[in-house]
Amino acid sequence: MRKYNIFILTLTILMSSTSIAHANSGPSRWRGYPSLEILSVEKNSPIAVENEKLVFDFSKEEYTNKGPNSLSGLVTATYNMSNPSDNKEEVQMAFPFISTIGHCDPDEILIKADEIKIPFQIWEDKLGFEKIVGSISNQIYLPSYYNLDEIGTLYTYDVKTMGEDVKIAIDYSIDREKTKVISKGFNGMQGNDNEVKETAWVHDNGILEIFVLGDEIELNINGYSDGELTKKTDKYSYEIKTKEISIRDYLSNEAEIYKEQFAYNDYLEKNQIFNLYAKSLDESMERNVINLWIDDLLSREDIERIFVILYEVEFLPQSTKDISISSYLTRGTMDRTETKEPLYSFDYLLNPAKNWSDFKNLNIEIIPPQEHPYIIDSSLELVRNNDGIYTGNFESLPNMDLSFTLYYGEEITFMDKLEKHIENLPYYLPIILSIVTILNLVIKYILEAVKENRGDLR
Repeated sequence: MRKYNIFILTLTILMSSTSIAHANSGPSRWRGYPSLEILSVEKNSPIAVENEKLVFDFSKEEYTNKGPNSLSGLVTATYNMSNPSDNKEEVQMAFPFISTIGHCDPDEILIKADEIKIPFQIWEDKLGFEKIVGSISNQIYLPSYYNLDEIGTLYTYDVKTMGEDVKIAIDYSIDREKTKVISKGFNGMQGNDNEVKETAWVHDNGILEIFVLGDEIELNINGYSDGELTKKTDKYSYEIKTKEISIRDYLSNEAEIYKEQFAYNDYLEKNQIFNLYAKSLDESMERNVINLWIDDLLSREDIERIFVILYEVEFLPQSTKDISISSYLTRGTMDRTETKEPLYSFDYLLNPAKNWSDFKNLNIEIIPPQEHPYIIDSSLELVRNNDGIYTGNFESLPNMDLSFTLYYGEEITFMDKLEKHIENLPYYLPIILSIVTILNLVIKYILEAVKENRGDLR
């Protein structure tokens, strides 16, 4: 039995060391996101694209180095657009792109019409770009599953602790057919359909809110010194305020608070964030969700979402105009799963340009970075010029979207893959040693057992 215990202990230690080795390794893949063409919000617009020059510039270090695991490039799209009709056209255009709240910086975006800077607004959603463009409106969103003027009760707890962290728990009983709850400031929830306990750690001071819609419920507050909620403590105090407020005013207040974190706050239409809140709540009500955290209505800040730059351009009858969108970044997907040196892949969705009445003459130019000067794979035919710049010229809009991969060499060689396997040896070595050690222990254990059995037979 003693030998068996030693064997198990040794196995545990070896397997633990193997886990640590893997935990310390860097990422082999880091996902980027695609860039997209501009499109017309009005599907029946007569405006046509006569020529587009699309430039990807990876030569400027201030744009390319946006993180240890990513590569970014400056994208500029210049369009020569025409209005063949006899009418003046005021065309609303949309440029979708994918980013996160923290990385969306309107100062990096410049839109011009005939070299004159034009203003724009930013819209955002978690939908596909076709759906969000179709939903652009300055009107207040009208929900189907609740009334914006419905009055609820907002409970605000101002909690103070006395020299130690306290886990606050607020529990209540609820009837899902009669009551809905929206909470703020909590990070834990326990219970079932009828009995709910919401929790949050409070250090010094914290504000917790519960907004109750429908029938009133009884709220009970307790404090605990442990995360498992087994040790009650009185090392806290609180003040509670109640307020009767409509859903409309509640969501409006939260929308204003939420917008303050945006670098693009001044570019947002007044009702846009409110509409996103109202729509998300409507969808939750449709699914009969009874407990919501207000932060979940718009999801987390680090989630990638669709942003749309919305602007308007005026075309005189039988006229042309040069439209340019520049100074926005495209981020590639880093892949080191098979090679020591990373591959960076980029996607540019051309299909939104099908919304225009016609599209001619697409000219693509890609200026690679010095460290990764070669395109080793591309969905469209590109030519490498003597200066190292890749170009592609197409008489009409291609049937497929653009994707290309940058690499430090002209191709992935056998040595590239071999170097990757050699690089991984420090991480595989503990596994190999563990297996060898375990086999030795097993063999030794078996041999000793055989010897003991022989001794017993004698």
